[in-house]
Amino acid sequence: GSTQATILALKALLAGMGGNAVTKAHPFTIKLNGKEVAQGKVDADNAELMQTFDLREHTRSGDNLVEIDMQGETSLMYQILGRHYQPW
Repeated sequence: GSTQATILALKALLAGMGGNAVTKAHPFTIKLNGKEVAQGKVDADNAELMQTFDLREHTRSGDNLVEIDMQGETSLMYQILGRHYQPW
């Protein structure tokens, strides 16, 4: 009934990947279709947390180009998720 075991298992998997620990701040910007729409940073305090950004108000119909500009060298992972609804 707890997510603690899941979180600890995920931490163990990430530790086993051999990535470097985050020791300093790495600011980043998110661009959508060439326009800066969000900013954030990854540092020692939040490196294990998931950050989410809702870009819905900046998207357009059709293809959209998402860019993440990270300052500094990191081995961090990211995921981009898109949703689409079409009524019957």
